[in-house]
Amino acid sequence: MSPSIPEIDPPATAPRTLFFLHSGDDLYGSDIVLLDLVRSLDRTRFSPWVLLPADSAHVGKLSAELARYGVPCRHFAFPVLRRRYFTPVGSLRFLWETAKSLRQMRAFAREQNAALIHTNTLAVPFGALLARSLRLPHVWHIHEILVKPSFLPKLLHRFAVRSSDAVVCISEAVRAHVAKDVPAASLVVIPNGIRPIAFSDDSPASLRTGLDLPVEPLLVGTLGRISSWKGQTVLAEAAALLRQSGRSAHFLVMGGVFDGDMRPLHALEDVIREHHLESTFSIRGFRPDARNLLRALDIFVLPSVLPEPFGLVVTEAMAAGLPIVATDQGGPREIVVHQETGLLVPPNDPRALADALANLLENADTRKQYGEAGRLRLAEHFSLQLFVDRFSNLYSTCLARKKNRLFNSYR
Repeated sequence: MSPSIPEIDPPATAPRTLFFLHSGDDLYGSDIVLLDLVRSLDRTRFSPWVLLPADSAHVGKLSAELARYGVPCRHFAFPVLRRRYFTPVGSLRFLWETAKSLRQMRAFAREQNAALIHTNTLAVPFGALLARSLRLPHVWHIHEILVKPSFLPKLLHRFAVRSSDAVVCISEAVRAHVAKDVPAASLVVIPNGIRPIAFSDDSPASLRTGLDLPVEPLLVGTLGRISSWKGQTVLAEAAALLRQSGRSAHFLVMGGVFDGDMRPLHALEDVIREHHLESTFSIRGFRPDARNLLRALDIFVLPSVLPEPFGLVVTEAMAAGLPIVATDQGGPREIVVHQETGLLVPPNDPRALADALANLLENADTRKQYGEAGRLRLAEHFSLQLFVDRFSNLYSTCLARKKNRLFNSYR
């Protein structure tokens, strides 16, 4: 006697529960992308749960925003790829924590009737293991261009492809990086989209006063975590070159450090002191309203030394109508149209960066033209609705494939 065909849920029933596993509880690029995605999903179709690692619970920035928008969130002690695991003892600890957390998470997933696992960033291989143990569809959302340690990218890229129903890359640059290790992989590119930003009605002068910055001269700034690869020291060196050439501007870096690592901040402060920039170069810490303060700037710069996987802050600056100067690599190369919405310069080149900034500092019409063109490009290519629609369609496809696989297995 042939086995009976299992019942398949009819369409348009209760929303399907999606589990989102993320690597931290902060509010930078991948955190903001996840926040905007889960709070924008159609709740008649999908019910999101966000699961965060317990080792970042002390930060509490993303979880607080999730609570504000009514998205369920819970901290679990699942392991995230951090430096402490890259030792023989650390590897054993990683395996032990994985096994322990897997038992707890499987029970919770069954309790919530999870239908699909979405792993956000490469740092959470645990998501793929959870999905496989539950026989659920798995979407791996890759935000990184991972380079070090050298053995890790190939290992993770191959694991992601083999353990996922869909591997989503946030830019063509990320897709190409993954494809180098898995050439035959079918990879999906879904560029990040940003929610319309309710910029403050305050004047730029008022915003600068609130940040304890001078109202004059023109303000050049960058937002984001202070890190050696983000190139804030290159910006300081370019500022020194501009001052030597007699050009007047004030510079702003706004962002915190990662997990208490003060070395990048101290390196930036050393360059500022070395070039006597204390009166023209300001550093401000992390602020949850940083995006709303972009209108205080006249020029936005992203001086990253290594390729940005996407460059979400570039799209936010475009929403503010700012001209962009960014390094000609990674995601910004796909976002910024050279000499149309901004200028692209070689990475780690203070002179080229200074020349590009000088061009914009001296040309108000060009700044306005680039800013307006950037707004139009943003609306056409990087809207939040387009981003959410693409992911919603992908979830539906993965869930439908699961049903078809289940049906076919009983034929």
